[in-house]
Amino acid sequence: MEILDYFENKHFIFCDPTEYVTKKGNCIFISFDDNHIEWLSVAELLANRRIRATFYINSGPIRDISSSFNIKEYFR
Repeated sequence: MEILDYFENKHFIFCDPTEYVTKKGNCIFISFDDNHIEWLSVAELLANRRIRATFYINSGPIRDISSSFNIKEYFR
């Protein structure tokens, strides 16, 4: 992804929320919200590049029905 290349070429460090607040220098915090199925491919892409990101999961739709079947159906 072009935007990731840009920040890597500028020597930014991909960090978690705590590091973003406390670290000095070029630090970037990537986060995703709201349960999108596309996250699976994004997470894999980031992992392959060893880039950290935070995924905020809205557990409301799957709360109290935590079987793998129900979770897969929700993301279908």
